[in-house]
Amino acid sequence: NKLRHGRKDFLHQMSRLNERESAMATDMKHFAQAAHASLDDKEKLEARLKRQQFEYKQEGHYHKQTDSALQAELDKLDMSIGDANLTEEQNVQQERREDYAWLKSKRDIEQRRELRLGYLQNQ
Repeated sequence: NKLRHGRKDFLHQMSRLNERESAMATDMKHFAQAAHASLDDKEKLEARLKRQQFEYKQEGHYHKQTDSALQAELDKLDMSIGDANLTEEQNVQQERREDYAWLKSKRDIEQRRELRLGYLQNQ
């Protein structure tokens, strides 16, 4: 009887140990899965970070190129405007000279006519 009672206690302890071991095994599997999931998430985040850093660098490079191109275009337009202003000023000056020469010629012709008229009237 004592042996049966001892065996019963032993079997009861063994069943509790088996339950405890299976619970620990289940917990370990869960922890392992959680660890793998965390590592996967970390790798995904690192890949996303690297991709975003690369895209940021590319955008910065693109903006620098665009800025350089726009600055060159602005300089070209400024130069073109300066040339156009200079040409316009030269054309205005040339027109003034031509108007002055035409008026002077007209005045000279009028003056010669008046001199001839005066000369003819005095004769």
